[in-house]
Amino acid sequence: MNMGHLIFDDGEIWRDISAAFAILDEHLVYIDAPIEGFLRALSTGELFAFRCNELVKGALWFWTLLPVASTKGTVQEVFSLACSTPAPRWLSIVEDRRGAENRLSPAWLSGAIPALHG
Repeated sequence: MNMGHLIFDDGEIWRDISAAFAILDEHLVYIDAPIEGFLRALSTGELFAFRCNELVKGALWFWTLLPVASTKGTVQEVFSLACSTPAPRWLSIVEDRRGAENRLSPAWLSGAIPALHG
């Protein structure tokens, strides 16, 4: 398994988060949909803490993925640290559920994570 950084093409679109990641069920907080937990990139094995927020009811979701070394801490601890100390890189995924098929658009970002996670 390649343990390098997750790479995707500019403008790449996924139909479901499971196209690129495996959610670690034992750490999942689930209320009608995955809300937070840990997941692993299928292509590289890279581990992430994630949070998913519904921005527009039934239409737009925002996924924030922070690279982590292990699942030892809680997702809350990972995001609290990222709010106080900007992450060198994190993955933003916008999930659009308005069409006939979901569209997930990934982008690597750096620095402060959105305030909705604070």
